[in-house]
Amino acid sequence: MRVRRTFVVVAVAALLVLAGCLGAGGGPLDGGSGGDAVEATPAAGDASAGTTVQSGSNSGEQSMSAAADARFRIRTAEASVTVDDFGTARRSLVAETRSLGGYLGSSRQQQHHADNQTWTTGTVVLRVPAENYSVLLDAVRASGDVDRVSTDTRDVTKRAVDLRARLENLKAQRDRLREMYNETDSTEEALAVQERLSEVQTEIEQVQGELQVLEHRVAYSTVTVHLDEQRPDRSAVASRPGIVGAFVSSVYGVVDALHTLALLAAYAIPYLVVFLLPVGAVVYGVRRYRS
Repeated sequence: MRVRRTFVVVAVAALLVLAGCLGAGGGPLDGGSGGDAVEATPAAGDASAGTTVQSGSNSGEQSMSAAADARFRIRTAEASVTVDDFGTARRSLVAETRSLGGYLGSSRQQQHHADNQTWTTGTVVLRVPAENYSVLLDAVRASGDVDRVSTDTRDVTKRAVDLRARLENLKAQRDRLREMYNETDSTEEALAVQERLSEVQTEIEQVQGELQVLEHRVAYSTVTVHLDEQRPDRSAVASRPGIVGAFVSSVYGVVDALHTLALLAAYAIPYLVVFLLPVGAVVYGVRRYRS
């Protein structure tokens, strides 16, 4: 019994070391998360328009060939556009995105007020299938006056391959641990294997989640659009004041006139004192002399 227990413990340790070594290297693309499809962009020189890699459905050799021929890229774009009406432009872009198989990721808007006028600015984040990325960018450019457009493409092929290889190794390790758990007749050994099995299952779920997020970002490109309504012309607003505006302007005019008169008086008083005092003294002396 003790010999068998020692053998099981040594086998578990060897399995852990083997899994760590395999996880550090590359591996085939198959054995991924539940057969989810991933859109991949063909490498330069590939005659096909696109390649769909589906895990769990092809042989290892076919998956390795797909890994060599396809590249996984995340495409993003950001644009600033001046539009006549924020609401109209937003609804048009969202409708175009949905017609292309995409969806609205998020949206925010802000209203501005000045001189009895209101205008709106805001941002919409659009997610569209990678194959319709260029079509949506054309729709964004046609929505108004484009101030700025920036695009970015990030290759994540190596990351995707590494995650799939790690996931395959973890699943193989899980299967082996299950076999060891069924074969052991020692409670102590069963508990040790069960604990390790739980850790491996947690790692599998984490890798699957990360892989699904990466696959979704590859399959759906992100286009962020800043929409700005034209701010009303201040001179045009001032040339057509309303009744309240005219009254307020006249009040300000009266206040300005009184303020100007007060300044003139304060400026003239010293001169009046200097020049009028001698004149007043002479007039007073003359009148007294005559009397």
